[in-house]
Amino acid sequence: MSQSSKQPPRRGLINAQWTPVKADGCIDREALATHLAFQRECGLDGVIALGSTGEFTRLSIPQRKELISAVAELARPLAVVVNVSDTRIENVIELAAHAKTVGADGVALMPPSFFKLTPADVLEFLLQAAARIELPVCLYNYPEVTNNRLDPAVIAAFADQAQMFGIKQSGAEFGYHQELAALSQQKAFTLFSAADRRLPEAFEIGARGHIGGLPNFIPEIMKALYDACEAGDKAAMAEPLARMNAVIDIIAKVPFPFDVAAGMEARGLNPGVPKTPVSAETREKVRVAVDACRRLYNEWGLPQVTGCCAAHA
Repeated sequence: MSQSSKQPPRRGLINAQWTPVKADGCIDREALATHLAFQRECGLDGVIALGSTGEFTRLSIPQRKELISAVAELARPLAVVVNVSDTRIENVIELAAHAKTVGADGVALMPPSFFKLTPADVLEFLLQAAARIELPVCLYNYPEVTNNRLDPAVIAAFADQAQMFGIKQSGAEFGYHQELAALSQQKAFTLFSAADRRLPEAFEIGARGHIGGLPNFIPEIMKALYDACEAGDKAAMAEPLARMNAVIDIIAKVPFPFDVAAGMEARGLNPGVPKTPVSAETREKVRVAVDACRRLYNEWGLPQVTGCCAAHA
């Protein structure tokens, strides 16, 4: 095991990494290795392990540590960020320590979920965690799932007192990009947007990176869109934006994150087995989405990656 010698990503296309598991609950290293090799070949800049797409809340602490070790080993030379969020600060510290031990470049941190907290209590949790984390931190704002929004005053105070390199803005509040972009300039951190459909607007506002789940299965399209957004080339944005939206229109009929599994399966990637019971209704939605995505991929000339275990079909 080696400690990280790289800097955390300050820009770039960062994949919200899917977590493939086997029926016994172990990480499927073969599927993960194939998936990460595919992302490297397509020119991605990094991965964030154990995010929402990675279903971290459905994994035990030992499973998460196993995944952290595997990604740190298999993803290089891509940048590796690990989401260490948890409702228990002790788990946050344990996961962050493990991430440092295996050489991660940084960690992502959400406010604790479920219970509604005051901004002062959110800040206290984040600062106490950061004081014991020996890696740079990217805050992760996704109030629809945590029940706790990262307010500007909390972000500013955290940036002043902790080793903060970025913030990921997720969820429905697109207008918040404006305030976060201004803060990012004042406090010298990077705004990473998760707004897939509105990525060109996010970059115009001041985002300098993208973190999302679509690079799991259409990394070529997302790379072309990211590069065009970074260059401000509206003509070059048109085709990848249209193709990305066509895929989103299909998988939007599938509950998250099974929509990501459907997109992966259509590319021939192995998403592993479901981490939670899945209804017949959702399985059918996945099957329809896989067929529809596969037809689009064939039309666009996107190759199949490898043989796929159709565990989600």
